Amino acid sequence: MLHRVTLLSLMAVAAVAIACSGDSKQVKKPGGQVTRVNGHKPGNKTNTVTKNGHTTTKNPGKTTSPGGLLPATGIACASEPCIYHGGGDAYYICLNAAAGTCYHFGRSCAPSDKCFFDATSSTYRTCSHVVEGKCQHFGAACTPKHACMYNPADTLHHTCTQVDNGRCHSYGAVCDPLQ
Repeated sequence: MLHRVTLLSLMAVAAVAIACSGDSKQVKKPGGQVTRVNGHKPGNKTNTVTKNGHTTTKNPGKTTSPGGLLPATGIACASEPCIYHGGGDAYYICLNAAAGTCYHFGRSCAPSDKCFFDATSSTYRTCSHVVEGKCQHFGAACTPKHACMYNPADTLHHTCTQVDNGRCHSYGAVCDPLQ
């Protein structure tokens, strides 16, 4: 079971790396040479080409690992959506979401606005101390920066049309928790 969980975790990390790295393709040349071309955002003239373990960068200032798929400095995603997981009663990076729920979770995290869902009171409250995505010390009621809030009744995220004292009093349609 542990091997299966580890394999799934590695696959999820690889999916994020591919999704964040931009356009990437492999070209096999005659004689068995493999060339990997990593394109970046459209309009950006930076390209790296790897041939037989040697990397060439067409834009000075950018460095890559010899034979690597990603720049040595790494690639930062535009955002890392931090979503509440009701079963774990903690926050995790969401790798894939739809229909009001996250299907694939990554590492633990903390919402950037420090407004956490408190399962005990079913309200959103500020958090002063976070350990592995779980709030250890709740504070005053708060309203998350987004209107897509966790509904403990059906464990999905819904658009909240009426928030008072950290509690949603009127849930609307399911929403994309990654927005």
